[in-house]
Amino acid sequence: MELYKYQKTYASKTPHEIEQIKFLGGRIPDPPEYSYAADSILSAFSTICRSRRYEQSIPLSLDQQAINVYAEHNDLPVAAHIFNDCIFALDNLFLEECHKKISTKSKGK
Repeated sequence: MELYKYQKTYASKTPHEIEQIKFLGGRIPDPPEYSYAADSILSAFSTICRSRRYEQSIPLSLDQQAINVYAEHNDLPVAAHIFNDCIFALDNLFLEECHKKISTKSKGK
């Protein structure tokens, strides 16, 4: 989860943006220790999310079928039940963020 949050927040920043953040007094934390399993799971989550379905612009949760299709064509870095739990946990984080954005937009109207 730590790696997911770090990548979501800081990985897309350019060196110039990082310097701006530091200049303005912001602090960029050191990246979490590299883990092959965590990196593989995040990569898998990114791929599996491409099959996400939406209903009236609202993202729906991933289904087991999408995870199974990925698992059939790729080697998993951990046992299947652990992999599934990780993907669903990441999906829950993603959905929480989306629902927060949607609710703040609706409150602003």
